Amino acid sequence: SCRELTSVRIPKGVTEISSDAFYGCSSLTSVRIPKGVTKISPDAFYNCRELTSVRIPKGVTEIGREAFRNCTSLKSVEIPNSVKVIKYGAFSSCDHLRSITLPKNIEVIEEYAFQYCDGITHITIPGSLTYLGRIFRDCENLTSVTIEHGVQTIGERAFYQCESLRNISIPNSVTEIGLQAFTYCRNLKSINIPESVKSIGERAFDSCVKLKSITIPDGITKIEYYTFDECDALTTVTLPASLQEIEEGAFDGCHKLTSITLPDGLTRIGNGAFASTGLQSITIPSSVTKIESYAFSHCKHLEYATVPSHTIIGCGVFPDHTKVIRE
Repeated sequence: SCRELTSVRIPKGVTEISSDAFYGCSSLTSVRIPKGVTKISPDAFYNCRELTSVRIPKGVTEIGREAFRNCTSLKSVEIPNSVKVIKYGAFSSCDHLRSITLPKNIEVIEEYAFQYCDGITHITIPGSLTYLGRIFRDCENLTSVTIEHGVQTIGERAFYQCESLRNISIPNSVTEIGLQAFTYCRNLKSINIPESVKSIGERAFDSCVKLKSITIPDGITKIEYYTFDECDALTTVTLPASLQEIEEGAFDGCHKLTSITLPDGLTRIGNGAFASTGLQSITIPSSVTKIESYAFSHCKHLEYATVPSHTIIGCGVFPDHTKVIRE
């Protein structure tokens, strides 16, 4: 057992720290990794709970799966620019890790690499990383994120439940925001979605309860299921001329949304799309062929709705008190 080991100096000539090399060395507080090491293998320092800092030398190209997972005392780590790949869960649950600088030329960071790293408050994502997946999900004290030009996709659950996130800068190289990318980012007040974005996934901003305004860029043809569900502070929504469909529950529970202009070219409004919003009146454009069931249900303040005569209306679309004018 290595449980009594407190420090280690790895000799020169070693090129790889093998899998499980120091797994469970729970008293290890310091380690010196020499030049010449090119790979830190899976689980190499897993559960080294007393390890406070580590310097990874230049020349290392890969940090393996869960290599430093559960190093709960780790406060800082230096990752050199030689590192191209950070594997699944490499620093997951390092909840005292306060600062991390990602390599400028990083190519791949796998899922959950920094999940539950609650000490991180700011991160810059290098442009060399074209796909940003669920790397920082559940980092509850992450307040700001800078994404450099070059990143193309903000993937599924990328910042899921980063409850302290307030500021994020998205470059115009990003073309896609994935499913639940910002779900439960409860302190996110504003976000600028660049014109380059052509797809926003389901529930992407679900329960962003402080989000006040949003402009959907031109080129977006569909607002997906529950994209802005329960965005309770949302008061201003600007929809693009390219929009054709608003899916089920897209703005459900946006209680402070009192008005919205639907663009010509919109063809379908999905089930419960604007349910429980604060809308006071709504004009449906002539391009809309169908409004699905309960689209505007539980809108307590909706007094008037103007609907084209040819538009098919599902059951329970409007509250009983709403005056529906067919034109």
